[in-house]
Amino acid sequence: MKRIIFSVMVLCAVMLAGCLTDAQEPTSGEVVEINGTVVYMTIEGGFWAITAISDEQNITYEPLNLPEEFRKEGLSVFVEATVRKDMASFRMVGPIIEIRSIRER
Repeated sequence: MKRIIFSVMVLCAVMLAGCLTDAQEPTSGEVVEINGTVVYMTIEGGFWAITAISDEQNITYEPLNLPEEFRKEGLSVFVEATVRKDMASFRMVGPIIEIRSIRER
């Protein structure tokens, strides 16, 4: 019986520690610099995204505020953006970003 009570107490402590860790995460993420390409993705009704290669991996970013004049398929851009860890998207293509500045490369 003591073994069961001890096991339950340990399990509760681990679960509580996990909840505390999540609550302490920042609501906004780091600032990133992206050399990427604007692409139109047809999933989930279609949306504009920015793809980039980082450490030899393709990363797709979902911008919240891509200006109309940069919504051109294949346009090479340099973006400074904030990763929004406090938001989620049903598209699930990659990190959500809020553009701080953008220019054509």
